[in-house]
Amino acid sequence: DAYDLYLRALPHLYTPTAQGNREALRLLERALALDPGYAVALGLKAWCHLRAHLHAWAGDDDAERTSGEHAARRALASGRDDPTALAMGGFVLSLLAHDHEAGLAALDRAVALNPNSALTLSSSAAVRCFAGDYGAALEHGRRALRLSPFDPLIFRPLIAMAFADLFTGRFEAAAEHAARAIQANPGFDVPHTILVASLVELGRPEAAREAAGRLMAACPSFRIARRRRAGFRDAARFEAYLAALRRAGLPD
Repeated sequence: DAYDLYLRALPHLYTPTAQGNREALRLLERALALDPGYAVALGLKAWCHLRAHLHAWAGDDDAERTSGEHAARRALASGRDDPTALAMGGFVLSLLAHDHEAGLAALDRAVALNPNSALTLSSSAAVRCFAGDYGAALEHGRRALRLSPFDPLIFRPLIAMAFADLFTGRFEAAAEHAARAIQANPGFDVPHTILVASLVELGRPEAAREAAGRLMAACPSFRIARRRRAGFRDAARFEAYLAALRRAGLPD
């Protein structure tokens, strides 16, 4: 029964909306009521809380952060041999708690357990990008795309690769990966911001302002300040990215 509830939650995780996130969380909490140590459900529960925190969907950011970190650490403790639980738990700890060491350790084990999992590799790409290991982020992102080119979560490795390109000065590649991520998930603000910043860095201010307009149309409540919740270790490059967003006229 817990497994059935977990399977029913998955499609809602592919829907980037507050309503879909709430329904996924409701189903996962029912699964955990039946099996409190169900590691993969804990990992996905942590991801739901992370999404609610990043998008301010729940109205209590501190509670979402605390719940997400708690679920992530429980996923890692219960799922030492479950690559999906490790991938989700490590991803959330890195982004939500900025605990990159725990995140990298979890992702290393997840990739070792299942080197052919696109979800595990895309999570690893993101965590390595947060930690400043851009070469590995690009490698794992490319492997994830090769393994699952039509994945419903394909925007995750594309975003990791776009950030890695942006932070290492490959602005054309960053814009290309960001545009593909937007196509896969047009309602998610992050790839829009990478496209805007890349166009600014390429010296294309008019195109950057147009991209900023599309971002605000898709996400009217977007504010640059919310991007500070991302846990990037490379502070200088992260600040340059935020400065590029301001230059394009996006609101603080």
